[in-house]
Amino acid sequence: MSEDATGRVKRRLAAILFAGYSQLLPGDEAGSFARLTLLRTEIIEPQVFKFGGHLIRWTSDEVLVEFESVVEAVRCAAALREAVSRFNQAHVPDRRVSLRVGINLDDIIVADNDVFGDGVNIAARLEALAEPGGIYVSEIVRDRVKGKVEFDFVDLGSKNLKNISEPIRVYRMGSDVATQSAVLGHADAASPARSAGIARASTFTFKGKGVDIKKVGEQLGARYIVEGSVSALDAPPGSAARSASASAM
Repeated sequence: MSEDATGRVKRRLAAILFAGYSQLLPGDEAGSFARLTLLRTEIIEPQVFKFGGHLIRWTSDEVLVEFESVVEAVRCAAALREAVSRFNQAHVPDRRVSLRVGINLDDIIVADNDVFGDGVNIAARLEALAEPGGIYVSEIVRDRVKGKVEFDFVDLGSKNLKNISEPIRVYRMGSDVATQSAVLGHADAASPARSAGIARASTFTFKGKGVDIKKVGEQLGARYIVEGSVSALDAPPGSAARSASASAM
């Protein structure tokens, strides 16, 4: 371990981004290796440098990056997800790749141009939890970037991570809120019949939660929201079971 003049191990606070990438479908090893190498050199490295990241280590299927700013780490992860999505749209299914990202903010141990410690290990465990295309962050990351980035975060609860002594609260980073609204609005305009299904799927995510109705409408791009309940088809008109009110957004 690297030590300073007083004999103490060198530590510093850093945002750690751990990304894993792989072929979505089995294929020839040579072609897969070439595509993953292209992914790293043409997509991952340029985005990392753009957001001020420092590449610590990388292999054929994963990369470890350090950022001084946790906000820039999160923005870099979002940019990587978008770039990989565009990459996949341009290729047939058996040539597409998946990207998973884990982000943590913690003290790290610095030694011989590498970094170690639980701060790094947690980021790696979060990446391992994530589904293809997923970005998982620790609670401290969510707290630090809340209100500073245009992304929502879904609470996945506390998780026991391998070789980490205490449970870590994990959040999945969603899409840009503005992008969500634009996609929903486009789908609603394109197909009235389909829009009802989209509305059911979207509003179901808010079930059982204390929410601000106006903010929900803004996120879903809705002009009106109907509040109320229906529990009996033969309930008399005006009864609580059939009552509902519409609120203009």
